This record gives sequence, structure tokens and C-alpha cells, in this order.
Amino acid sequence: MRGLKNQKHKLGYGYKLVQRALGILQQGAHKGISLVLSFCLAFQPLLVQAQAIRAQSPVVQESQGIKAAEGVSSIFRPTVGVAGNGVPLIDIVRPNGQGLSHNKYDNFNVDTHGVILNNSTKEVSPSQLGGLVPGNGNLRYSGAAKVILNEVVSANRSRLEGVSEVHGQTADVIIANPNGITCNGCGFINTPRVTLSSGLPIIGADGSLSGFRVEGGNITIGSHGADGSSLDIFDLVSRKISVSGPIQVKGELAVIAGHNHFDYHKREATSLGSDGKEPEFAIDSSEFGGMYAGQIRVLANDKGAGVKMHGNMVANAGAMRLTSDGKLVLAKARAKGAVKVHSHHDSVHVKALLFSEKAVELKALNNVELAEHARVAAGDVVTVNANTIKLERDALLASGIGIDGTQSATGSLHLQATKLEAGEGRIAASDLLEIQAATIDLSRAQDNDQAGVSSLGDLTIKTNQISALNNHIGAKGNVIVKADGALTIGAGHYSAGGSLLVEAAQLRSRANLVAEQKIDLYARSGDLFQEGIVLSNGEVTLDAYGALNHKGDIIGVQKVAVTAGGMVTTSTNSTLLGHDVGLSAGALTQAGTIEAQGGALTFQVRDGVINNGIMRGESINAHAGALTNQGTLIAIHDLHLMLNAQEEANSQQASSQQAFLENASDALLQSGGVFVVIAGQLHNAGALGSSGESVALNVAGDMSNSGLIYAKKSAALSLDGALTNKHGKIIAEDSLTIGGLEKERAGHVVNEAGVLSVVTGEMKLVAASLSNKGDGAANGGQQDAALKEQQETKSNEEAAYILARGGLLIDVGTFENIDSLISTQGAVSVVADDITQ
Repeated sequence: MRGLKNQKHKLGYGYKLVQRALGILQQGAHKGISLVLSFCLAFQPLLVQAQAIRAQSPVVQESQGIKAAEGVSSIFRPTVGVAGNGVPLIDIVRPNGQGLSHNKYDNFNVDTHGVILNNSTKEVSPSQLGGLVPGNGNLRYSGAAKVILNEVVSANRSRLEGVSEVHGQTADVIIANPNGITCNGCGFINTPRVTLSSGLPIIGADGSLSGFRVEGGNITIGSHGADGSSLDIFDLVSRKISVSGPIQVKGELAVIAGHNHFDYHKREATSLGSDGKEPEFAIDSSEFGGMYAGQIRVLANDKGAGVKMHGNMVANAGAMRLTSDGKLVLAKARAKGAVKVHSHHDSVHVKALLFSEKAVELKALNNVELAEHARVAAGDVVTVNANTIKLERDALLASGIGIDGTQSATGSLHLQATKLEAGEGRIAASDLLEIQAATIDLSRAQDNDQAGVSSLGDLTIKTNQISALNNHIGAKGNVIVKADGALTIGAGHYSAGGSLLVEAAQLRSRANLVAEQKIDLYARSGDLFQEGIVLSNGEVTLDAYGALNHKGDIIGVQKVAVTAGGMVTTSTNSTLLGHDVGLSAGALTQAGTIEAQGGALTFQVRDGVINNGIMRGESINAHAGALTNQGTLIAIHDLHLMLNAQEEANSQQASSQQAFLENASDALLQSGGVFVVIAGQLHNAGALGSSGESVALNVAGDMSNSGLIYAKKSAALSLDGALTNKHGKIIAEDSLTIGGLEKERAGHVVNEAGVLSVVTGEMKLVAASLSNKGDGAANGGQQDAALKEQQETKSNEEAAYILARGGLLIDVGTFENIDSLISTQGAVSVVADDITQ
């Protein structure tokens, strides 16, 4: 009974635990907002920093000048001169029918004074770099060029340290040098598009520039950077690219490295295959090598070649895309549009900050890793796909975050991997959070009561194994954890503001599961092992195709339903508690506490029930193949036990060979209301009966009692087999009837040193025979004295007693009354073929 008292307030306690778990989830969501806010503000000084870098120190190396190529046709040889103020002036060659002016050089170097590419058809006109400049005579009959191609055909590298101005009509500018190009303070005027390339130009059959064939060379952006602040398009196309200073572009910036064919019109690169010269990092940006543009695209597609971006990246008007075949390392990046980062055959590493006002996509063949304190977030959707996703300590991955740090109502987060390691980091979504990984490790060194994985919408996890020791995982909406095969959920705390579903072929859970609404645990084709805590303000359902093993606490404020095709086993100290509790199983072995607090306890068990613990309900309705009670089974009101096969339920009969009820010594089987048993056999060595109503025991076979059977009102023992009451007591307040079930009479009734007693009413005994005998001589006396004595002693009387205050009817074939006492204050009727005294 002490165990029952301990359960008294558990439903209220369960409600409080649910609220605490959901509070941790809410607190974790707000903390995520503040973290991202600090992350977003960190971007504000980036552009200022870039501008400050360009203003640092003067140029330290003088240019070697510009020299037209020797030994080439005059149609490719520009005229190199100077403007009135000494700035180099190049009269570009006559453009062809496609508007392409193809100029070839031995040297093409621009010093700090800059260079003027003369595309003017006017007699004289002012330029920004050189003042008044005469028109270009080469354009007299062709008109101005649309594309100015400057190609170096010698073995000399180009160094660009000043501004290149297109004078006259605007035109695209290309500088192509297979030996390489260094831009250290270069800039461009009056041109919408500039391309720097170490590839060989390819001229199409129609005379237009088709693209470039990149075999080698490199492009270096020095500490003074590249100023493309007036450009719509700025393309860097080379085998290898290094960036040590800021690149600023008004429109689109493309940085493309590799052994490629570059299509000039489509601005797309196609690999020419491996030549064994692939660098580890084809694009390498230092801490000061920032990129600032409307849109940014970075590509390194040589086999195994990576991208290392230690500088800042800002796409302030559009998207940002970084793609590599090898490792991709990213420090700080922000974009107005979507950000896509993809390593085809290696890993993606985010060292510090990555934010998009739209969406973020991280994809890698191997790993996606967020370094310690790193932040990756988006205003809308975040998608991460890799073999392993890893978040180091204090790393954050979040969706639905505005640039000001506010959290929107939309913004899903999708993670797909073979393995997810994020125990010391944080994952937060404003909307749906989807995680798919074969193995998930969310374990922490210690519990700080903060949600490591949280969603303000729903959370869906698909995995085979998840561990979250000392961590909190949850959603304000629904939580779903699923596996195609077996699923193991290690320690951890899972909470849902809505419902929580865990489903797998076979399920083992040691976690704490909490939901505001309902919780469902489902093992589709195998066993279910529940070893943690399950708390719901609504219903809790556990459903196993095979066996179900419960070792923790299950509390459903409304209802708990347990279903298993095989054995249900509950361990000592386990709890299964709800307002209503229903259990359906192949078999039940119960050592804990199962309680319907305020409602009905029902169970339907195909085979046997063994109760070594506490089972309690306002009412109990049970169907089972058999029941062995070695603990406590109590109904506050009515109790119905039907121990028979399912197909025999309607006939209320049972097989005398299988459907037994055994109530062991020191066991308690009790109701406060009506107590009804239908069984094949009944054996009682403990206490069995009703403290407030009648008892009906319907037994197809034999019944034995060495304990106490009692009824506050009437008791009816209906059996077709034998009744043996040895050292036991069968007591009813109002009346006691012993007779047949299907037959007219009971079998043999043996009252050996036992008590058959009716306190106020009549007793009727109809049997094949009655043996009322003691172990020694019976003492005489009034019935009241006998009743008092037998009720105050713990059985073991030497005499046998049949006591009925209101009257006694005995109808038997043979009657044996030896060393016993039969007493009544009412009428006595004994009908027997043979009487022995």
C-alpha cells in the first residue's frame, strides 16, 4: 500500500515536468536569436575594412610598361603612346565584324598612372586619366570596338597596378596572359565587363571571342586589391588564383580556377581533365583578401583542388556560390541572395560566419564542419548535405533569422548525412527542422538546460542511432523520430509542444520524452525497449510487433495504451501511469507500478499475466489466458477478470487446464465495488475479494483457498470442479453461495481447518460432496465468538468452521463433518445421501 501512496500525485508532477521541458525549448530558441544577432552585426564593418585596406601604402614596384608584340601581323599590333600628361595611351587595333579588337603584346603592365585604351572615334575628346586625347585612327572606317582583347604572347607576366580606362565608347575589356597576371591596385573605367585570364583566347569561326583554354598560369590579387566598383561583370579565369587584397565589384564577380575551357558568352567553365598538375588549393584568399560584389561565384574544378577563403565575402545584391572539387574553407561570408557552398569530392569547413538573407546550402562528399564559435544562418531555408556534419563547441546552424537577428515564422532547416556530430553546438530552425543521418551524436559533457536542437515548427529525425546525453532536443510543434530498420535512442531530453512520435522496425529508447499533446512509440516489426521517462499532457501509446520491455516511467495525463504482440515486461521501480491505462499483449510480466489514476485499467493478454508489483485503477477490466498475482491488484470500484481464450469470451467459460487465477501468499487482489472472476481454475493463498460490494467467482475447474476470500455483501462461488478450503477463510457479510457453474452442483467441497462464514445472512452449499473436518477437536460456543476468533487470527485453526448467522442450506451427495463446527442462528437444512460425523 505504501507504493500506491507514492503514485498519488504523479499525474500532477508529470504535468509540471512537461511544462519545464517546453520552457527549456522556448529559452533555447530565444538564445539562438541573440546569438545570430551578434553574428549578423559582425558583418557591418566588412566593407569599410575593405576600403581602408586599399588606402594603405603607395605602390612599391614600378611597372615595366606596355609593349606591342613583335613578329605578329599588324592587324593585331596596337599603337602604344602617351597622353599629354604622360599616361600610356593605346590605340587599339581595328575591330572585326563582331566588334572584337584583338591586341597582342610582349608586355602589358599598368603602373600607378594607369593606361588609356583608346576606343574613341572623335577627333579630340577628354579622358579621365589623360585629359584631351585625340581619336583612334584605327577606328576610322570600322567604328568603335565592343570587346577589347589584350593578349600577351611573350613569356612575360603582367602586372596591373593602376586603372585601365576605355576612352570613347564603352567596351568590354579582356587581359589574357598565360604567364599569369598580378593585380595590385588595378581598376577600370568606362567598361561594363572585365575579364582577367591566364588562358589562351579562342576565336570562333564568326570572329567573336568564344572563350579561353586554361592550361596553366595564375592570377594574384595583391594587398591593394582590385577596384571593379563600376563593373557589371568581373571575371578572374586562371589555373590558380590567389587573393591577398579586397576585390570590389558593383555587379557580378566570378573567380574560376582550373584546367578548363571557359565559355566567354555563357561564363561557364568545362574541365579539360586531369593533367597531374592540380594544386591543393586552386583559389586561396588570405585574411585580407576580401570579395565584395553584387553577386559572387567561386569555382575550382580541378581534381582534388580546393578553395581557401580566409578573407571576407559579401554579395550585397544577390547570390553567392562557391564550388570546389577538393576541400573548401570559408571564413566570413554574407549574401543578399542565396548562398551555395559545394565540395564535390572533399569537405566544407566554415571557420567563422556565413549568412544569407535568403537561403544557405552546404554540400560535401565528405564532411561539412562548423568550427568552434562558427555561425551559419539564413533568413529562410538552410540545407546541409554531407557524409559527416560536425558542429564544434558553441557552433550555430540556424534558419529563419533576419539580418537584425529577429526570428521569422518561416525558415526550414534540412540536414542529411551518414553521421551528425553536434553535441557541443546548436541547431535551430524557425520552421520545419529535418535531420536524416544513420548515426546522430548530440551528447554533451554536461547539461546546461539549453536546447541543442530546436525548432519553432516541427522536428523530424530519421536515423538508426541517436545519443543526446545531457542535451535537449525539441520543437514547439510536433517531433517525429523514425528509422527504416532498428533504432537506438540513447540518453537525452526530447520535448514537443505538439505530439511526439518515435517509430522503427525495432526500438530501444533510454531518453526522456516529453510532449504537450500525445506520445507514440512504435516498433513496426520487432521489439520495443523503453528505459527512460515518457511524459505527456495528453495520451501515451506504446506499440510493439514483438516484445515490449519497460524499465522507466511512463505518465500520460489523459491515457496510456500499451500494445505488444509478444511479452510485455515491466521492471521493479518502473511506472506506467495515466488517467486511463490500457494494455494488450501476448503475455505480461509486471514488477513495477501500473496505475489508472481516476479512470479505468484494462488489459487483454493472450497468454499469462504475472504481477509482482502494483496494478491499480478506479475500475479494472481484464481478459487474460491466466493470472498469477504475487503483488497488489486493486480496483477502487469494480473489478472484472476474465481468464479464458478469446473465442470463449462470449460463453463466459474457460479451459480448466489453462485459464487459471493464482493469488499468491501475501498478495492482494481487491475491489471496492463488484468483484467478478471467470477462470478455469482459481488458487488463492493471499487476500482476494471486495471491500464494498459482492464477489462472484466463476470457475470451470477446481478452486483452492488457503488465504482469505471476502465480500462486503454477497459472495457466489460457482464451480464445476472441486473446492478446497484448507486453512483458509471464505467470508461474506450478507450471503455465501457455493454451487455449480454449468452443472447443478459443484464438485467436491473440502473445508479442512478452514472457515466458511456469513456474518449476517444465509449460506447455501450445493455440491457433490462436503468434507468439513479439522485437524483436532472443535471448541463449542456461539457463532459470534467463533467469528471473532477466526477473523482475528491468521488461519491455522485446528478445527473447521461453517458459520451462517441467517440460515444454512447444505445439499450434497455425501457429507463428512469431523472435528469441526457448524453454527447458525437461522434455519438449517441438510440434504445428503450419506452423512459421517
